Amino acid sequence: MGAEIIVVNMLPEEEACKLFKEKAGISDDFILNDVAKQVEGECKGLPLAIVVVARALRSNHTLESWNRALRQLRKDRMGNLKGVQDLVFSRIELSYNHLETAEAKYLLLLCSLFPEDHSIPIEDLVRYGQGLQLFQDTEALRDARDKVDMLVDELESSYLLLNDGEKEDYVKLHDVVREVCLSIASKAEHEFLVSNAGVGEKNSYTAISLISQDSNHNLLPFCKVYPRLMLLRLVFQFDWPFELGKLDLLIRNGSSQGHGFKLLPYRICSIMAWPNVKEPSDTVPG
Repeated sequence: MGAEIIVVNMLPEEEACKLFKEKAGISDDFILNDVAKQVEGECKGLPLAIVVVARALRSNHTLESWNRALRQLRKDRMGNLKGVQDLVFSRIELSYNHLETAEAKYLLLLCSLFPEDHSIPIEDLVRYGQGLQLFQDTEALRDARDKVDMLVDELESSYLLLNDGEKEDYVKLHDVVREVCLSIASKAEHEFLVSNAGVGEKNSYTAISLISQDSNHNLLPFCKVYPRLMLLRLVFQFDWPFELGKLDLLIRNGSSQGHGFKLLPYRICSIMAWPNVKEPSDTVPG
């Protein structure tokens, strides 16, 4: 995650306690106030940490869930945390782990494929999720849109995702939350790559987002095999650099029929002549 410095103002104890109770939906006579106060204390007065931890526990008002959270926070503190940045990261990861569904977790990770401080179109998340068959029982795109709207609401209520504020139907990812998501997504289970400097030698990624602001066409070695790759996102700040007139088949996972590559982003209309790539429509076959 580099050596980026994050400046965070710490709240006085009284303000921190008030914020925690507000976001966790608890009052002064909350039956678990003793353990709640200890959990709040582990956030060290850091507003973002307080908010994400409190919201993660808002719907889990059982002694077991609060004690589990407290143990995890203390374990992080006694482990390898080296400063404020690591402390905030660990609290955000706890909130991520408390998300109720794998769909919500993966959708949040998909948001990290977009550049920092980027306005993320919710429609792109719909298309990516449907193309990856992320959602159960959603054959039609309108069903996927309803599902994504519900998941976005869940992520916003957890303060892991932000309403864009300027553009309707767009969301944003806080830069610190994005760093945590990239850290989670870089691990073996997912192995996402977001890069503006090419792919390198590794070929086990499941999702790649390549961003280029110049005319360097060598970000992706197309002769290389990526056996786990399910999502490839290419972002160019200039005209599309590739000549694709001769391309008639895109092969994934060694399949000679190109099975598995389900869907292209709806804005890419100039290469829909590919016979084994389906053009986005109102339905996507399972």
